[in-house]
Amino acid sequence: MIVLQVVLALILGILGLAAVLIALVAAADFTVRAQYQNDQFTVSVGAWPLLIKVWPFDETKEEQPPKKPPTKRRATSKKAAKKADKQLREQPAELGGTLETLKDLFIASFPPAAEVFTRLRLRNVRLHIHVAEGDAASTAVRYGQYCAVLSASSAAAVQLLNIRIRHLGVSYDFLGRRTTVLFSADVRLRGVHLLAGALKMAARYLRRVLSRSGKHKPTPTGNAG
Repeated sequence: MIVLQVVLALILGILGLAAVLIALVAAADFTVRAQYQNDQFTVSVGAWPLLIKVWPFDETKEEQPPKKPPTKRRATSKKAAKKADKQLREQPAELGGTLETLKDLFIASFPPAAEVFTRLRLRNVRLHIHVAEGDAASTAVRYGQYCAVLSASSAAAVQLLNIRIRHLGVSYDFLGRRTTVLFSADVRLRGVHLLAGALKMAARYLRRVLSRSGKHKPTPTGNAG
């Protein structure tokens, strides 16, 4: 009798611990944070706001050869500037169509995983481009191009994705010689949505296994008299 009580208490304890873990996972807000700053890309993962940096693994930077002194750039011709401006203006529309096509294809191919994918939230998006092309003419042209591209791309991204932009800006420096980009974003997924997607995928896989085992089961045949 005592052994039975101990076994029952152990089972109840395991079930209670599993219920607590499931509740914690369901309440968590899993986050992947990507940052690009000072020519370095970092990735952190965890449950918001507790994040652990996973990339790069080694903080020590490899020794790089000394950079060559910047050379003076020629002023961009009007014809080349118009061509580049046209290409940059067409890119957001093409990118939006490509993203929408890939999204529809993914949803049609993997329904349970696609449901989890649609639950992803892109938060705290910060993008700032500091334009410096070496001379005033090139900087002014590139500044206008980036402004046009960002305005169109942000509108397409808000329509297609669950995105919240915190900062989006472009600045210029006529005396600078190097364009810099600052970017950071959080990709979040609620634990309850992750658990629901995992359960649906497991149920779908189990149905496939059972249907295959039923097809391969031999059918009984009667003996001829």
